[in-house]
Amino acid sequence: MKRKIKIPINILFLFGFLVYISYNLIVYIQGINIEFVKVNYGVVEEKVNKKGLVIRDEKICKSHKSGEIFFFFNEGQRVAKDEKIAIIEKNLDKSTLKKIDEFRLLDKNILEKYNIDRNNIDDIFVNMAFNIKNKTMQDNYNIDDQRDFIDDLLKNSFNKVNNNNFNNNSYLKSNMAGVISFFSDGFESKYNFENLNTITKEDILKDNTKNLLKEKNYINEGETVCKIVNNHNFYVAFLLSDEEKLSFGKNPNIKLKKDNKKFHASYKKDKTIVNDDYNIGFFKVYDEKWNFKRERNTDFDLISNFHRGIKVPVNTVTRYEGDRGVFTLDEDGLAKFIKLKHVLFENEKFLIIDYKKSKMDGNSIKLYDELVVNPLNIKNGQKVR
Repeated sequence: MKRKIKIPINILFLFGFLVYISYNLIVYIQGINIEFVKVNYGVVEEKVNKKGLVIRDEKICKSHKSGEIFFFFNEGQRVAKDEKIAIIEKNLDKSTLKKIDEFRLLDKNILEKYNIDRNNIDDIFVNMAFNIKNKTMQDNYNIDDQRDFIDDLLKNSFNKVNNNNFNNNSYLKSNMAGVISFFSDGFESKYNFENLNTITKEDILKDNTKNLLKEKNYINEGETVCKIVNNHNFYVAFLLSDEEKLSFGKNPNIKLKKDNKKFHASYKKDKTIVNDDYNIGFFKVYDEKWNFKRERNTDFDLISNFHRGIKVPVNTVTRYEGDRGVFTLDEDGLAKFIKLKHVLFENEKFLIIDYKKSKMDGNSIKLYDELVVNPLNIKNGQKVR
């Protein structure tokens, strides 16, 4: 008869304590490697990224004579039709003409004081520049100290506008109303509102980034010096699949996104060009938040819809016992599996859960729940924190 081995109670206690410590150590180590994310209310855009061709209503301004050129406007400033935008003449005194910009700081008060017609102000400034050059007023003037002197000089200059050294042929005038741009890729006459039906797949996919305009002191007759762009609207052409064409046809009002700026656009179904293997869709843009004056072929996000609700990262979603869901962290630090319900939309990064339905449902994700990230080996009820 075998003798029973008696294990001292203190040994059993020690063994149990070691098992308990080991279990908690394993849980602790696992917890260190487990990441959590708190879900919040958010927005996910339903969008597609595509290369587009920017088509503008614009006109090239060419020099009507040879000579040195001095512009009255900077890039992006608005001009009226037939407004004087530059002087072209031989032997211009550029340093003197640059004082025009400083005089412009005073023009609002001066115009009101002397009731001067805005259309004559450029002539007045140019005449003042010649007065400076001829030492009528000193070169080292200070505008604040000599405001009265400048006002008096303007008054005298206004009376002598027609006697200045520049005749009307010295001025380059704008050929349309819009904003001035010193960028030209040479496609202004090809890619315009009148030629939308001639746009091809190759036009959209090629890369037009070269600026043909160079900053020069002297220009020749007939040379392109700038362009005027209609800043109220422009088109962007994209290649669309049949499915995209159908989708945008049902929802023509969308947003385009470029450089983190969104602007309104509408799909012009009637202008769509249909070919055997592709469609060219035209979207008309109605604002100018983005610097459309200098881009031709560039990528855009076409945003067809916005979905709002509880924003759940895709990397928290898993399958557990055949159901698709997430593991939340309960108040005791245990993982609790919750089946995904009330999904409004999902893409490769996020899911949007209907906030109101989820709030009313007792077994759905709630706002500010903490979810386990990448829960591949998590079990329901497992201690994770």
